[in-house]
Amino acid sequence: MSESKANQCASTATIYACQKVARTFNENIFELSHVRKEWTREYALELTSKIEHTIQKHFEQKKLKGNLPENWEEVPMTVVRDLSLLRAEIKVDFKGNKAFQKRVFNELGYSEFYSEARNGDYMSLFYLLCTFRQKLTEEFLTEITGNGIGRELPLRIVEAANKIIQNEDCIEWFKRRELVNNLAEKDVADIHDEIKNICRIASSYYLLEPAKKEKFCFYKVLRNMKN
Repeated sequence: MSESKANQCASTATIYACQKVARTFNENIFELSHVRKEWTREYALELTSKIEHTIQKHFEQKKLKGNLPENWEEVPMTVVRDLSLLRAEIKVDFKGNKAFQKRVFNELGYSEFYSEARNGDYMSLFYLLCTFRQKLTEEFLTEITGNGIGRELPLRIVEAANKIIQNEDCIEWFKRRELVNNLAEKDVADIHDEIKNICRIASSYYLLEPAKKEKFCFYKVLRNMKN
């Protein structure tokens, strides 16, 4: 799952690239319908509709009703940034003390959960914050901040953890977001396979028409959307 989570942003780009190819396919369906019998106007419209439904279902922002803090959806991104910043500062401040680095990262949950949390795994972020909050004693905080790290940074992480852990709606949001991500991955993968097959055939059909052929080169479409 961690590998797919690392590609969450790529999944978003992929579905929008699929949408662009599907629209081109729909625009040229009269001609392409002679290539394969299943390539009908109805099929092209259904494909476009399926992609639009997937985007609406998984990739458009929807608020979870409940007693969530204001600007809640910014909290996970902000706390991941703070966790990354603290990790970087620890590596700099204690670069000569690898044993202490290892102890910090093990005890605060970094070793087990950070990599997946950083890559968009919401439940890993939840477990990392639980561990961080539990293990950051006053004594441990003093050790960590002894070489120049400001106390406010780890304490800000604890504050974010408290917001999440003490609010059932926040926990439910994490669980729901994780489920949505898993479902989105499968839906995008299925659509991507279908679009790649269309591209493979249509790009061959338009071999002598470079401008049209390029519109059915999936990775060129994807690259142009990222630029």
